[in-house]
Amino acid sequence: MLMMVDECLPRLLVLELRMRGHDVAWVRESFRGFEDEKILALATSEGRIVLTEDRDYGTLTMRLRQPAVGLVIAHMSRFPGTVAEIAGRVAQEIDDLGAACVGFLTVIEPGRVRQRALPNVP
Repeated sequence: MLMMVDECLPRLLVLELRMRGHDVAWVRESFRGFEDEKILALATSEGRIVLTEDRDYGTLTMRLRQPAVGLVIAHMSRFPGTVAEIAGRVAQEIDDLGAACVGFLTVIEPGRVRQRALPNVP
């Protein structure tokens, strides 16, 4: 899956996703300091799902109806365990969802995953 991982998420998650075969662009590596709107537009133009912990992307996609291929909000700070353990759990949830992330706002939290259709999918 093509993904754009926000700079607020840890390197271990990026490495875990890459190890699982995902094509991951990490904001911290190439687009450090870009505004959320620019990251969302860039990800959309490249056909990438945005993975973040920042709920502002939900406002951009749901309320302001900015286009997005998919948006995954992973509340990693709410999970117990080490960063490596949490990265593994979040990556597994993404693998389990697979293509079901496309066209949806997906929220990953301990013990549950919620999805809502995005209003403006390119």
